[in-house]
Amino acid sequence: MRRGKELIADEHGDDLPDVETAYLNAFAAARELWTMTLARRDDPTAYSFEVMDDAGRFLFTLPLSEVLDATRTGRKRLGRSDIQALLNKNRALRDSLVEQIAKTRSNLDRTHDLLRALREYD
Repeated sequence: MRRGKELIADEHGDDLPDVETAYLNAFAAARELWTMTLARRDDPTAYSFEVMDDAGRFLFTLPLSEVLDATRTGRKRLGRSDIQALLNKNRALRDSLVEQIAKTRSNLDRTHDLLRALREYD
């Protein structure tokens, strides 16, 4: 759970079968936390859950504000297919970012090699 820059780690976590179940579990926890923070006269929108897999890789962030968003009239509730589409989009964006980081590292390595060769040439 994150509140601003403060991170409160869950050392135990939950062993869940897939990302969709992790989202639904996090959303249920967010509803509970929403009520608790309001009871303490704290701002629930300042909190979010950062969900990782068992290897510690980032999966998604769930801001508690989604609890409020889900209760607004005129907004449809997310079904399993909607959640799966969002998770697929998140995965694709993450994969694209990983690919871009790898390309950047490769370019930096090439630049470093060229600079080293240039220094040796002088």
